[in-house]
Amino acid sequence: MPILLSGELDVAALAGALAGLVGRHEVLRTRLVADADGVPWQVIDPPPMRFELPVVEVPAAEVEAWLAADAAVPFDLAVGPMLRATLLRVGAGEHVLALAMHHVVGDEWSSAILQRDLDALYRADELPALPVQYADFAVWQRRWLVDDVLEGQLGYWRQRLAGVPVLELPTDRPRPAQRSADGAALEFVVPAEVVAGLRVLSRSVGVSMFMTVFAAFNVLLSRYCGQDDIVVGTPIANRNRAEVEGLIGFFV
Repeated sequence: MPILLSGELDVAALAGALAGLVGRHEVLRTRLVADADGVPWQVIDPPPMRFELPVVEVPAAEVEAWLAADAAVPFDLAVGPMLRATLLRVGAGEHVLALAMHHVVGDEWSSAILQRDLDALYRADELPALPVQYADFAVWQRRWLVDDVLEGQLGYWRQRLAGVPVLELPTDRPRPAQRSADGAALEFVVPAEVVAGLRVLSRSVGVSMFMTVFAAFNVLLSRYCGQDDIVVGTPIANRNRAEVEGLIGFFV
């Protein structure tokens, strides 16, 4: 997650803000250590006294390649840290704060919280105390999602998805015998006039832009597959309690 920083920068204050951020959110200093049976357990380390923030000189033309290489560096969940930071000095008064956070401790919602809290801590603003930590939520969810509650949740989706047809998506390559998580991202630009039209359409029918584009995606799948019954799953923020809205953590 790159953050562009323009103007005069106090590197020591930024490192202090990062230490404060890790101290504020326990999940950023939580390691997953396996026991003798291979079962991972949360180990929460004490707040750090300081945060190591390397500063490296990187030409502007090489920033994207540097970020991609850094994102590919694996995390050791048993050793940590779960949040890596490097300050890239791009030019006079121009820096990029390169943050890498393992998905086990954060999601997209968390990224916004991270930037908001880091900005406040850098400016030495006082932040309200967090009512709970991620481990509290994890323990509560584990105790709640059992027996009748768990069966009720699973039963609902078994019923809703009963008889759903398989999506016969024509592809130019056969699916591998063994499923993997390998994938890629294809970026493209939607013309501004198309985006403006989508916004007008969304407002006219009282839905979000996501719902409009998601409907178009389903229509596209229907045309490719020749099927009228299309089922697509999407992740949700899953922050349905006020106490967890300000927490960094993986809730999706």
